[in-house]
Amino acid sequence: MTLFQASIRSDHTRPPIPRLNTGTSISGACSGHSVSFLFAASLIAITVSATTFVFGQTYPFQKYTTADGLSHAAVRKVFQDSRGVLWFGTQEGVDSYDGRAFREYLKFRPDSYPVYEIFEDKSGILWLGTYGFGLIKLLPSGTTQPVKSLGDTLLQSCVTAITEDAHGTIWVGSDDGLFSFQPDGRRTRVNGLDGTGEIYALVADTNGTIEKLHVHSKSEAVTTVRLKVE
Repeated sequence: MTLFQASIRSDHTRPPIPRLNTGTSISGACSGHSVSFLFAASLIAITVSATTFVFGQTYPFQKYTTADGLSHAAVRKVFQDSRGVLWFGTQEGVDSYDGRAFREYLKFRPDSYPVYEIFEDKSGILWLGTYGFGLIKLLPSGTTQPVKSLGDTLLQSCVTAITEDAHGTIWVGSDDGLFSFQPDGRRTRVNGLDGTGEIYALVADTNGTIEKLHVHSKSEAVTTVRLKVE
């Protein structure tokens, strides 16, 4: 059973700049501070320019638009899964790109699903954080499933951060607080984080026998939640 307690430590100093890796990309929160794909492309261009200056190398660029099959021009999240497939969270759903063609998900529903966060768990399931429609699971078969929380409150939330700890528990940050989804089906809302505002990022940290969850939120620079496993 996973027990946890919040408000162990709050660090108001400036948080370190996060490093990008395979399962991470630049994205924004739902309060209007979203970082668009244009900004991400600009950052890449700056990095490439610096590399070109040092090593004298040039890199080809390929621009993708709705004419190529992208569901919407406003891209909120870029993610690469364990198979190498690229995923784009857009203002009207999520698209996959296998290097040859785009495939759209969630777009052809009564309401559009702006996708701001994408995360792949250990079993290959994609967890999609949406703006105002909560959390959605995308199974490897292509089937989508809305994820319910206590009282279904998460279904109406803006989900901005998702991660997984060493025990397979999925942690979900939203504008309505922090939630955990355990492998056995139990779902819990984490108390002690009231008033922190929108959660921007989550990092699961295991150091020996001590497990921590670092929470970056709107009103608190970094809050560390210590996890205890029994």
